Amino acid sequence: MAITDADSVATADWMCIRVHESGDRYNSAAAPDGAYGILLSTWRSFGYSGWPYEAPGSVQDRVALELYGRYGFRPWSSRFSCGL
Repeated sequence: MAITDADSVATADWMCIRVHESGDRYNSAAAPDGAYGILLSTWRSFGYSGWPYEAPGSVQDRVALELYGRYGFRPWSSRFSCGL
C-alpha cells in the first residue's frame, strides 16, 4: 500500500510543510506552534492545553493529519511554497 499525505506525515509534502512552518522542529520553544505551525486556537479546539511544541511529535502529527482530513492543505499558507 502506498503512503499518502492523508494517512502519513512521512511524505515529501509534509516534510516541506514542516520545514517552512518550523524548520522541521517539533519541540522547540523557538517554534511554539510546533512542527506544523498549528495555531493555538486550533490546538485548543482539539481539546489540548499548553503549546503545540510541548506535545509529543505523534500528537502533533495526529492533529495535522486530522486537519488535512478536514481541509486538505488549505490551513497551511506554506502550501504555496511547497507547490500544494
